[in-house]
Amino acid sequence: MPGLQEENNLKLSIITVCRNSEALIERTIRSVVSQDYPHIEYIIIDGESTDSTLDIIRQYRNNIDVFVSEKDSGIYDAMNKGLAHATGDLIYFLNSGDYLASDHAMSDVIREIERCPDYDIFTGDVMYYDEVSAERRSGKRKTPIDVMARVICHQAIIARREVFERYGGFEARYWIYADYDWLLRAVLDKDVRMNYTGVLLTYYLKAGKSDRVWKKYLSERGEILRKHATPGRMAAYILHYPGDGLRYIVSRFKGLFIREP
Repeated sequence: MPGLQEENNLKLSIITVCRNSEALIERTIRSVVSQDYPHIEYIIIDGESTDSTLDIIRQYRNNIDVFVSEKDSGIYDAMNKGLAHATGDLIYFLNSGDYLASDHAMSDVIREIERCPDYDIFTGDVMYYDEVSAERRSGKRKTPIDVMARVICHQAIIARREVFERYGGFEARYWIYADYDWLLRAVLDKDVRMNYTGVLLTYYLKAGKSDRVWKKYLSERGEILRKHATPGRMAAYILHYPGDGLRYIVSRFKGLFIREP
């Protein structure tokens, strides 16, 4: 499933979703509007904020291509709304509270993408941060089995729009791991190729919702894994990640998949 557009000037849609983010949204917006890559479409989907979030967003309205504020049923519903407005060749989701690593982060990753026209999904690194520390994580996932075992957050993924057109958006019924579900849906298809760029993309706020409550939703992750785990894939998974394989087997009895992303 090679990318359709191989020439320069790829258009990148960056989608930010937020609600009541007055303390965080401006840093996120400023990191996008300061990018030196010129072909960016910026989309903000707000969940009908009641604090000063909307006032802050309006200060940057001239730099925002699409702005919607309305009720939604959760973060992934809002992300799907943003996806429906996106017209770029490439799609990237940047949550409120997260911010791009440098003013040239997008030009750096686009440069790597242009070198790989036959790939469909591109990953980079994220720097997890909070008030007292920062830790660079992510790294390369060599195989689809690695992706099954080690979640890649959506802040580390840029995908061609054709991938979303083929596999659809996010299943909003999943509260935390809909991006994991979407990624497995795509990368377990042998026609989809994923490439690790090595570019530091984003600072990811560790105090975000998924970071706070991931333990509560481990059963959700287990359900997603079971949905995508054919016998052959599970055999490879257990072979390469025996500890995870054992936890998976136990989870079939306990209804809980106990592994931190």
